[in-house]
Amino acid sequence: KYIHQQYGPVPDKYSLCLSIMETLGIIELQEQEFGEVVLPKGDKNLMEKLSKSEIEVLKTVNEKFFYTKANEISAISHKEKGYKETSLLDPISYEYAFALN
Repeated sequence: KYIHQQYGPVPDKYSLCLSIMETLGIIELQEQEFGEVVLPKGDKNLMEKLSKSEIEVLKTVNEKFFYTKANEISAISHKEKGYKETSLLDPISYEYAFALN
């Protein structure tokens, strides 16, 4: 479930999710000049655990946004129908995924 936040849609309870993943050793949260960065950690064979369709989604997102800065991704997300038709803290229905640019 995604929630409408100031800088764009975020997973509901994302702070809790990040904390749990950090505690389990799945990710590392690293402080950088302009905020925190999430880095993968641990399982080197993670790709083997993903389905072909999951890998394709990751590849598509990586290709589209690899060189895109966080503020640019935020601006892009603000133009999406699901963001424009919801208000701060509202849930964003997955139905909007069919209308993504």
